[in-house]
Amino acid sequence: MNIITAIGLSVEFCVHIILFFLKACGTREEKVRSSLNTVGGSVITGIVFTKFLGVIVLAFASSTLFRLYYFRMYMLIVFLGFFHGMMFLPVVLSHFGPENPRKKSKDYKSLTNKNSFVKYVQNSRK
Repeated sequence: MNIITAIGLSVEFCVHIILFFLKACGTREEKVRSSLNTVGGSVITGIVFTKFLGVIVLAFASSTLFRLYYFRMYMLIVFLGFFHGMMFLPVVLSHFGPENPRKKSKDYKSLTNKNSFVKYVQNSRK
């Protein structure tokens, strides 16, 4: 069960960074910087509000079972997923990610700020 949870959370923390990295233009470093600036804050906010605040109650449980196997294990899984998605993955993408040398593109030219990216995603779903 913990393995499935760990895989799911790791994918959840990484998919947003990878999606924006693939849609951004420029060198690998520019694409990583742009993806972290645009969706990195949202990923961190999601981790804090849905993962930490939702499970912090288990830290005060009277049962050792809940504190040990649910709270500690879940917090470790969240921390490792955060480390992988926000620290390890950007380094790997900046060295080995696909290169996109286009500086400007008609489709992606306004993806440098968060509001433009949200509008782009909404328009691409239509």
